[in-house]
Amino acid sequence: MIVRRTKEHFGFYLNCSKPTGTDNWTIETRQKDVFISNRVDNKVKEESITIFSKNAHTWGWEEFTKWDVLGKDFLVDDKLTAEMRKMGCSGKRLPCR
Repeated sequence: MIVRRTKEHFGFYLNCSKPTGTDNWTIETRQKDVFISNRVDNKVKEESITIFSKNAHTWGWEEFTKWDVLGKDFLVDDKLTAEMRKMGCSGKRLPCR
């Protein structure tokens, strides 16, 4: 997983590496990402289908939430609690991180 800060936003991306010795590959996933809070409603984003391939091996949210919202509503003792689920994978098994 890649975590990134843009000017005002928190973003993160999942990277799926290709299997060794495989040139052409694809994988299809369903995705649900949740930031958990005890102060406000959880922030949930879902993507029905994400396709990873040799040309598109990283996918994510460039602007999942604003930094000030993240700090105010989701950090507890400077820690973030999150769930990242990848569901319904099809195709060849790939090491996703």
